[in-house]
Amino acid sequence: MLIWFSIGLLALFCFIALFNALAAPRLARGSVWFDANVDVSSGSPFVSVIVPARNEAHQIESCLIALLANEYKSFEVIVGDDQSTDGTGDLVQSMQAQVGDRLKLIRLTTPPAPGWTGKARTCQELVKYARGEMLVFCDADVVVGPQVVKNTVGSLLAYQAGALTVLPRQLGGSPVVQALVAVVTQFLILISLPLWLVPRLRSPGLATGNGQWFAWQRATYDLVGGHAAVRASLIEDVELGRLVKKVGHRLLPACAAGEICVQMYQSWAEARQGFRKNLFALFGGSQLALLIVMPLILLLLFTPVLAVIYNDLATILGILLLNTTLLCSQRLTFKTPWPVLALFPFGILLALSVLCESAFYTRKGDLAWKGRSLEVS
Repeated sequence: MLIWFSIGLLALFCFIALFNALAAPRLARGSVWFDANVDVSSGSPFVSVIVPARNEAHQIESCLIALLANEYKSFEVIVGDDQSTDGTGDLVQSMQAQVGDRLKLIRLTTPPAPGWTGKARTCQELVKYARGEMLVFCDADVVVGPQVVKNTVGSLLAYQAGALTVLPRQLGGSPVVQALVAVVTQFLILISLPLWLVPRLRSPGLATGNGQWFAWQRATYDLVGGHAAVRASLIEDVELGRLVKKVGHRLLPACAAGEICVQMYQSWAEARQGFRKNLFALFGGSQLALLIVMPLILLLLFTPVLAVIYNDLATILGILLLNTTLLCSQRLTFKTPWPVLALFPFGILLALSVLCESAFYTRKGDLAWKGRSLEVS
């Protein structure tokens, strides 16, 4: 009975994953729509790309070089240095002297007020300096292609969306770390959220958000209340995605593995600490959800072992086919390297272990990131 239940669940996940691999919105298609609907030389919307940064000196230069190399003409880049101690602000200032007014640096000299996360405070403050009709929030570990700003604008206009969030390619670290990051940030969405339906159905429950590249019509951002509306959230990007749909605007999730890559975590220790702060929150902060999800995932992982024990060749082949389909869907959607895909079972087990840690430290009220304690609401 357990084996058949597991096979049914795998089949459902395969259906959603294949649906996403074949039909999910793609950021690259924005260029076609953009060229058809907007004259790039005149009348194109002005875009403000906002980059919150705290101790990002080791990677922000690559991020900014790629952003400033975009072929879209009407945009600015605003960096917020949130009390960095590693020279992030000085590095950005030296770049600013070379590229001129297109790059702006805002230094935040005080810690966030009680009830605010550092990122939410920085984003909210930087919007005050932004001139754009469209806002794009970009993390400092993101590297984009030269057409990304243009394609982002084109996709927002083509879908008449209030906001656009992307699912980029995840790189960096060892294959095991990449597997963990891919499982948490990509695979869970791939198998559970039909992305094609998100901009077409109004339910706020059918939403996601990724602060690594999150674009907005400014009117929509203001309507949802901006980052002030999620000031204390440990998953502010996901909450913002839900708010877009709550106010009746369209949210567009777009796959962008060919255009945007992120080097999120370089080591197991960094990934562990990073996901510890918000992985439990992604599951709603619910112990009941934890008690349901963990046994189901373990069942799916060990179903092949049960099939081998019962020596059922047809079942073994069926499970192998379903799991191969899931991995191929991940590869097709996110360009995940084959060695990383081979380590997905270990990535899932690591994700479960970090989820348990996240639940423990969240309940304990002992979460921190980049030298700051995080309040648990």
